[in-house]
Amino acid sequence: MDMLSRWPEILITSDITSQSITNFLSGVFSREGYPKCIITDNGVQFTSKHMYEFLASRGILHKKSALYHPETNGMVERFNRTLKETIQVARLTGRSWIEAVKSK
Repeated sequence: MDMLSRWPEILITSDITSQSITNFLSGVFSREGYPKCIITDNGVQFTSKHMYEFLASRGILHKKSALYHPETNGMVERFNRTLKETIQVARLTGRSWIEAVKSK
């Protein structure tokens, strides 16, 4: 999520690895350019050597949120909560969750 514009980018995947995330980020960066900094949680997919080298080779500062303190990245955590709630409601009402997310 871009903190200035609050524009989110969503990766829909069952493969939560450094490789899938860096592939996704490559697509975002090719459209939007490189950010100065990226903030992530401490998941292994974000703390791997592959992720470190990917960001370092592009001159992107990598900040990690404090352990057990999701408020560090509160805007993203709130977005994730809203996204999950939207998907749950769509599933309960029989709507396509993709359409529900697009209409949010």
